[in-house]
This record gives sequence, structure tokens and C-alpha cells, in this order.
Amino acid sequence: MYTIEQMAFGFQITFAGKIDEQELREWAADSRAALEDAPDEFGVLVDMRELNLLSDSSTGA
Repeated sequence: MYTIEQMAFGFQITFAGKIDEQELREWAADSRAALEDAPDEFGVLVDMRELNLLSDSSTGA
């Protein structure tokens, strides 16, 4: 699971649990959509504390 939240400083992206290849593709598309209205400069906070290890199929290995 992932979330993309707009914050005062920019974006907070949270990854948690198990993420498969399809969900990573969805995250990439959602990220592109969020960036369309983003200002020229912004910060990004990525929280991966609850993310499980990725499988080989998710990483393309």
C-alpha cells in the first residue's frame, strides 16, 4: 500500500506492507499525476518504515 499526500512543504509518500509490480506501476502513474500541478520547487518526505522487503519480481531482478 502507498499514499501520496500533499503537504505544506511538498509531498509525503508512505509505503507500507507488501507492494507488487502492479502497485508500483500505479504509484508511478499517481506520482506523475500529482506532479502535474506541483510548484517548481518542493520537498519530498518518503516514509518506508512499514514496507516489507520487495520480491525479485517487483524489482525487475
